[in-house]
Amino acid sequence: MPNTDESGPAIHRERPDDRRERVARVRARLAAHQLPIPPGSRLARYFELAERFAAKELSPAGRGPLRDANELLEANRDFAEFAVIVEHLLAPHPPADPVVHRKLRLVLGGAALPGADANPLARNTQFRALRRRPVSARGHPDAAPRA
Repeated sequence: MPNTDESGPAIHRERPDDRRERVARVRARLAAHQLPIPPGSRLARYFELAERFAAKELSPAGRGPLRDANELLEANRDFAEFAVIVEHLLAPHPPADPVVHRKLRLVLGGAALPGADANPLARNTQFRALRRRPVSARGHPDAAPRA
């Protein structure tokens, strides 16, 4: 994930084991709140593609279909955003805020690629929820959402 420190821009990569642990934490929290991941959803597809990438069965350098590699790039960003929302807005244990619960149900939908979405509601809801996470989670007070 790109960020900036005192020496300038830096890219930090998540190791496969770290990613698997984060996936497990997100899945466990969703399950605790009875928020199932729909089969064929962009989140379910991310889990599949990420495992193929970790097993070196998929890469932008020609392993596997190029569409799958492109889908993984989009899904990687989607999952990172979704995980931040779950980690910061969804309570660790039920009950959840009913508004957050309802919005997460919406976010779990949507096509794998934005161009394939007939209805952008899932992605739009995810973007709005991401902007609402606490300022401390964003790490910069200037990033606070406008009222």
